[in-house]
Amino acid sequence: MTLSEKIAALESRIGINRPPGQLRKLMKQHIPETLKIPAIQVAGTNGKGSTVTWMSELADSPIIGTFTSPHLFSHFERMTINHQPIQADKWEEIYDCWLWLFNREHLTMFEADLWMAMVWFAENRVDLALMEVGMGGGRDATTALDYLATGITNIGRDHMQYLGSTLEEIAKAKAGIFKPGIPAL
Repeated sequence: MTLSEKIAALESRIGINRPPGQLRKLMKQHIPETLKIPAIQVAGTNGKGSTVTWMSELADSPIIGTFTSPHLFSHFERMTINHQPIQADKWEEIYDCWLWLFNREHLTMFEADLWMAMVWFAENRVDLALMEVGMGGGRDATTALDYLATGITNIGRDHMQYLGSTLEEIAKAKAGIFKPGIPAL
C-alpha cells in the first residue's frame, strides 16, 4: 500500500469508539509507557483546538505534544510535537507497526490516531501532552488516559445524535471528562 492508501484506509475506519476503559486496557497491555505521559484534556463544542494551541504556547515545558482533530490540510497535523506535525515516514512506521492491532480490535480512525500519537509522544519523551477530545467527553477515546487537569470550552448543540438533544444533556456528556481529584476548568 502507498502512504496515501494507508491514510485513506485509516480515514475509512468510521464508527463509534469503544468505552474508554476498553481502550485503556489495550494501551496498558501493549503501550503502558504512554499512560505515564503527563497530559491535559480539553473538551467542548468550539475552541478546543485553539485552546490546545494557546496552552502549548504558554506551557513551560521543553517538549510538548498535541493531539487534535480534525485536521485542516494533512492527516499528520492531528499529532504535533512543538508545533511540528509528525513526519510522513514516522507516521507510516507507527501505522505499519500497529496495523495488526487496529485490524484485530477494529479501532476507529480516532482511536488509532490517538494510539499512534501516544506512541510517538512516548518515543520522543514529551514533557506534556495536550489532548483535544474528539466528540463528547466521558465516552471519548482520549478519556482512556490519565490527566493532570481537564478543561471545557463553550458548550453548544453538536453531535446531538450521540450526546443528547438539549444543552444540559450535551454538557453532561462533555463533563464526563471530569474525574475526582483532578482539577477542572
